[in-house]
Amino acid sequence: DVLVLLFAARELQWRHELARELGASSDFPEYQPHISISLRASEVDLINVKPWQGPIVLGPEVYEEIDDDGDWREKVETDD
Repeated sequence: DVLVLLFAARELQWRHELARELGASSDFPEYQPHISISLRASEVDLINVKPWQGPIVLGPEVYEEIDDDGDWREKVETDD
């Protein structure tokens, strides 16, 4: 139930492949660069969503320990 913006980014593909080579794992067979828009996709009226046409500028990478206790969604901060 996640709404995402998919985009092409060779740099992110390369970083993902490097992370996998260094021992990272993934629950998905393929990596697709994306930005998560909403954790409640079923509540979004897609008729009112306009495709993003501008540049995507990402900030620096942030490295943190993975929160793998199963309730990570409860800790996500939103602009509700």
